[in-house]
Amino acid sequence: MKNIMLLIGCLWMSFYINAQNSESKDPKAKTVLDQVAKKFRSSSTLYCNFTYQLENKDQGINETQKGTFKLKGTKYIILLEDYEIVSNSKTRWLYMKNVDEVQIEDATISAEAEELMNPSKIFALHEKGFKYKYIGKKNIDGKSCEMIKLFPEKASEKPYHSIVVYIDSNHMLYKAKISTKDGNKYNYTINKATRNIAIDDSSFTFDESKASEVIDLR
Repeated sequence: MKNIMLLIGCLWMSFYINAQNSESKDPKAKTVLDQVAKKFRSSSTLYCNFTYQLENKDQGINETQKGTFKLKGTKYIILLEDYEIVSNSKTRWLYMKNVDEVQIEDATISAEAEELMNPSKIFALHEKGFKYKYIGKKNIDGKSCEMIKLFPEKASEKPYHSIVVYIDSNHMLYKAKISTKDGNKYNYTINKATRNIAIDDSSFTFDESKASEVIDLR
């Protein structure tokens, strides 16, 4: 559970990083990040197709999964090949497909879960929690992107040490690369992002009959 929370938390970070004035923060990077934040603040809903790759050269790990992501306010659905995570902002369901088991918990069950998985908490956290530096422009997959590197201000309290984001010409996140202290590298690519589509609130409730085993942790 902790590992999947870190994965999803890193993805949330990629969307919701914003900037504040500080001597340790690059003004040019702030301008780019502010544009991204403004665009997402103006979105009533968000739907994304993404790919993530997990690399750890020392352990010989190189795994790739594709997924989708829906967000409406503090409600969200994240679909991966191995996991399905659904939250209606009060209850969160984690469905582990390989064991056909769903775990149910309060959406605010712990400070760690809140920090990593609740988008409103993540947004507020990262307004104050990062230093950042503008790296420059780079052509990625035929897209002209601006690169920004971010560092947590309290690095000893975080499992990662840096995040590099690539912002395209439409002020949208295209890629994010997260490096963690245990040697893992999480590479995310947003293949397609659609804003302001209709998403019914009822879709943010998991159908517990899909799982052969239901574990209620509330």
